[in-house]
Amino acid sequence: MANEPQESEPPKALPNVPPEVGGSGQTRLIIQAIEPTITELRNEMRDIRRSASSDFKWIIGGFIIIGGMMIAGYFRLDDRISKLEDKFLTLTTTTTRIDTKLEDLLQRIPPIQTPSRR
Repeated sequence: MANEPQESEPPKALPNVPPEVGGSGQTRLIIQAIEPTITELRNEMRDIRRSASSDFKWIIGGFIIIGGMMIAGYFRLDDRISKLEDKFLTLTTTTTRIDTKLEDLLQRIPPIQTPSRR
């Protein structure tokens, strides 16, 4: 029955607190006995809060940097795509002009007459 879970209860005897001291004296001694532990817990909580807020700042800063890099990359890619579109339009215009000139030349050339058979 040693493995059964037991309900927690306040300690009956505390270290450095004699049981014969009663009332407010005993309370004061109990507070003095646990005060270093409470101070240590408070200091640990402050450290945890400080590190948690600085970790949060680093995470938010990282997201902002990554977002900025993605936006800058998008604009660079957009510039390259627009330059390629401009080159393509120039190439298309040039090809259209060449085709038009070739058609004009073909219309100017008289048809070839085949020699008659004798």
